[in-house]
Amino acid sequence: MEKLTEEQRAWIREKEKAVSDAGAEFEGGSIQPLIENGEASEWTEKRVRELMEAYMEQ
Repeated sequence: MEKLTEEQRAWIREKEKAVSDAGAEFEGGSIQPLIENGEASEWTEKRVRELMEAYMEQ
């Protein structure tokens, strides 16, 4: 379980950087939250699929 916790923490850091990078181009604009939320959603959906594949098969 500790391995999964560490992997998840690393994934969160990576996702947060990707979200920030995606929104940086639009910083201060009204579309920034939309871009960031879309990026976060894509990352989260991908992670859920990865976890399901890894742990539902066990």
